[in-house]
Amino acid sequence: MKVAQIWDEYVADSFVEVQPLFSRVGAPVNCFTITRTLWDNGKKPDESVCFHRRLPQENLRAASFLFRARAYLDRRFFRGSFLKFAREKLRGTDLVHFNFGFTAAQYPELPGELPFVVTFYGSDVSSGVRDSYWRGRYQKILPRARALLVLCEEARQRLIALGCSPERVIVWNLPAGVEKYPYREQPTFQARPIRFITTARFVEKKGHGMLLEALSLLEKGGVDFRVTLLGYSKGITWVREEIARRGLGEKVQVIDTQFRGDFVALHNEQLRDQDFFVMPSVVAKNGDDEGGPALSMVVAQSAGLPVVCTKFPGSEITMKEGLTGFLVPETNAESLAATITRMADSHASWREMGLAGRELAQQHFGEREQVGKLVDIYKSVMIR
Repeated sequence: MKVAQIWDEYVADSFVEVQPLFSRVGAPVNCFTITRTLWDNGKKPDESVCFHRRLPQENLRAASFLFRARAYLDRRFFRGSFLKFAREKLRGTDLVHFNFGFTAAQYPELPGELPFVVTFYGSDVSSGVRDSYWRGRYQKILPRARALLVLCEEARQRLIALGCSPERVIVWNLPAGVEKYPYREQPTFQARPIRFITTARFVEKKGHGMLLEALSLLEKGGVDFRVTLLGYSKGITWVREEIARRGLGEKVQVIDTQFRGDFVALHNEQLRDQDFFVMPSVVAKNGDDEGGPALSMVVAQSAGLPVVCTKFPGSEITMKEGLTGFLVPETNAESLAATITRMADSHASWREMGLAGRELAQQHFGEREQVGKLVDIYKSVMIR
């Protein structure tokens, strides 16, 4: 079976090793990637074909205007060129797999008569389904797709509400790379500051604003803490300014991961000495939310960390109240600060919570199981 993975204006890090991913589990799938992106992160998806000459990622800050302008022109004027290019590459392909609902909605005619599936990841199944423009575009692909993959039950219900037949909307967990996050023993608790980490892009839905407000409340309440914020995106500037404004500079470390080489190694290194992980996700003003499990939280659980998180769609897969960590009962800074304090006071349960979270992360996001499920989905849509 030959499958084409389609990405658009996205760094396909998750699928850099897509064919080895199938090969490692002995799946009978020959997979390649067609990507339409200007980014270059130093990695290239195996057997990928790229529509554009890529801009070196190191130049993106200086060339951000150029990047946005060219991307706009590409969408507006060169759409036909991309379609011609991609169709040529699709010759001999058995199945098309669109990554992101937005991508499928932009190129509904690309598969032609080929069967196709679509994976929805986050904004495409949150703000996207609330936006009249995208809802209209989705109606061109949703009835034709053989399968629609989502990352949690809430996302599934959103697509069903758009008129999709329930049997075609399938919850599928991404292989999150949990195998790359070995268990680390919980640091011995002493009379020292509590240490926790948040790994997320610096965008509104990740909740950094609420987190920083909660940290100010913790400081006023006399809680001694050290926090690491790991991530990237243009919002990092605001986060750093807000940390300085609140006088939290000595307690909060910000690490920009955009131009770092091996993220997994860096992430493992930072997780090693933490007491727990915090994921304060919120719904952004435009309706954007997680739309599925936060994989940075999943891999932190794989490493053995208990978690504090808000009740976002998909969190329920590995967050079990009192067993793997604590849910923030209300989405506000006061509730978040109180739950972090509760976790700090529960240090006797950190190891037990961490082990329970690791078991769930390995069970639901392991490579072999999830790639096997994806292959089964591919086979099922081919015989319909």
